[in-house]
Amino acid sequence: MTFLEVAVALMSVYFVYIYVQTKFWVANNMIAICFTISCIENWLVGNIKHVALIFAGLIAYDVYFVFASDVMMTVATQVDLPLKLLFPVGTGKYTMIGLGDIVIPGLLASLCIRADLIHAFKIGKDKAQKDGVKDDVGTYIEKEMGCYYFNMSLIGFLLGLICTYASMVLQQTP
Repeated sequence: MTFLEVAVALMSVYFVYIYVQTKFWVANNMIAICFTISCIENWLVGNIKHVALIFAGLIAYDVYFVFASDVMMTVATQVDLPLKLLFPVGTGKYTMIGLGDIVIPGLLASLCIRADLIHAFKIGKDKAQKDGVKDDVGTYIEKEMGCYYFNMSLIGFLLGLICTYASMVLQQTP
């Protein structure tokens, strides 16, 4: 193990210890963020069709378990695990967002950055071949990397979060 891996492991043990002992919201969020990043990094979805299928299944799941039953609210409010991000809004009150609401759009964003990279690679390689360059193709690819789809997916996710928060405030359910 490298020094960095040991340091991260010790810090992880520290946050888990704090969470188990105190249920402190910052420790909860640190563990949840690490779990979210790990899910997005390690869940390799082959193509956009698979993500669309996952989204369709999750929409059906959400329609039933959020609107037709109290399962989601029971899990969110009574299960004491770092499965959500908590933000204090008052004395002992928290607003929350489930990790599924971050991981699934994160999968879409990871596909978008891959699409941007593939597009930049293709155009950069073609331009390098057109200019007769064989050794320094990387600079051509870097010039073409605009991250358009990735940036649009993040803007869409941010707008979705803003709309969700606005609806919660309007309905007085933060």
